[in-house]
Amino acid sequence: MRHTIHARQCSICGKGLGCRTRKATTICLTCMSDRDNLPEEYFCNGVTAKGKKCRAIANEYCNHHKKQGEKK
Repeated sequence: MRHTIHARQCSICGKGLGCRTRKATTICLTCMSDRDNLPEEYFCNGVTAKGKKCRAIANEYCNHHKKQGEKK
């Protein structure tokens, strides 16, 4: 593992993230751009109007589908 100045690292590839990264999900831009290989745990748990799983990156539910999470 490479030495990084900041303790924030990508949770998938281990690459160091900059100090300005304050997002809840710690994923680097390279891994975030490759959505086909991204694990399902990083996507929104909501269901779209067409019945498909939402592909937005969120901890549990994105802002659009957060009401679906409140119904539980």
